[in-house]
Order: sequence, then structure tokens, then C-alpha cells
Amino acid sequence: MLDYEGLRAEGLGSLTAADYFLPVHTLAWRAIERVAATGTPVSVLTVAHALAEAGEIDDFDALVAPDYCEPYLVGCWGDCASAVGASAWARIVHDYAERRRAIARGSAIVRDAYDGKTQGRGRGGVEL
Repeated sequence: MLDYEGLRAEGLGSLTAADYFLPVHTLAWRAIERVAATGTPVSVLTVAHALAEAGEIDDFDALVAPDYCEPYLVGCWGDCASAVGASAWARIVHDYAERRRAIARGSAIVRDAYDGKTQGRGRGGVEL
């Protein structure tokens, strides 16, 4: 079983589903949070069950491969089954998420400039 509380104590508490790049990981994280919120131990079985109860199991399967939900989750568990190093892992996930958000903001500024929507922006695209 995943030591979810230990992982949260080590730094995962700052992560959200939006921090994950792959939609399959977003679904899995939301399911993990739902399971943990009930006080039920977080495990491959309880997360798969939470995905099924939320009607997300088909979406999850479609993102990885049909009938591959539990093996995929087992693989994820193998990569992060303990709280050791969780804070470093959470920092990496969060840093990549922040980079994607910065790129999205920059892309929006460029898109607005091409569309002639630069009113209200000062030097460097900063809102005035």
C-alpha cells in the first residue's frame, strides 16, 4: 500500500491534479485524493475502485490501453511506493507544472500580439 499520509507529509501536499502533464496521471491523482479523503488506505485496488465508481475507469483505460488499468497503476506504485524521496519527486512534478504554465502564459501573449490584442500590456507583455 502507498503511504499517502507519509507522502503528503514529505511534500506531496502542494501537488494538485493540474500539476500532472499526462491526463492519465491527472485521473489517477484525483482518484488517490478521493480515496484518501475517505480515510480508506490508498492502494492499487482502492484507486481502481474509485476510478470505476466515478465513471472514469473507461477514460483511464482509453488513455493507457484497454484492460490495462491495474497493471499501469501497479507500475506507478512501483515508482513511488514509499515516502522516501517524495519531497524531491513532488518538487520535480511541481517545477515542470510551473514551466508548462509559464509557457502557456507566454504563448497566450504571443497569440494576443499576433491577433492585435496588445492593449493593456506594458513592456514585456506584463499587464498594466
